[in-house]
Amino acid sequence: MISNKTYILFFLLLFTYVNTFAQVKIGDDVSTINATSLLELESTSKVLVLTRVTNAQMLSIMPLKGALVYNIDSKCVHLFNGTLWQNICNSSNNAITITDNNDGSYTLTSSDGTTFT
Repeated sequence: MISNKTYILFFLLLFTYVNTFAQVKIGDDVSTINATSLLELESTSKVLVLTRVTNAQMLSIMPLKGALVYNIDSKCVHLFNGTLWQNICNSSNNAITITDNNDGSYTLTSSDGTTFT
C-alpha cells in the first residue's frame, strides 16, 4: 500500500512541473495567449497602473534594466537603463513612439531604432 506521504509528494511534484511552464493572461479573453508571452494583459475597459513612487524612493531602488515606475514628483514614467533612471516623458533623445498594429498589438519604437511589439 502506498503511503499518504507518497501521494502528497507526487502531487507536489506534478504541481511544480505544470507550474514551471505556465503563462498568465489577464483580461477579456483569457482563452488565447501568444506563445511568446509570459504575461499578457488585455482589456478595453481597464488599465495597467505602474508602481507610484517619489523621486527619493525611485533613486533608492536599483532594479533590473528595463524597469518602469511612475514618479509622482515629476508626474512622469521613468525607465531604468541598467545604470540610471531616465525620464521618458520629456527626453527628446530617447523618444518613444507607439504604433497600433490593428491586430490587437502595439509596436513601441525608440529613437535609436529599437522596436518592441
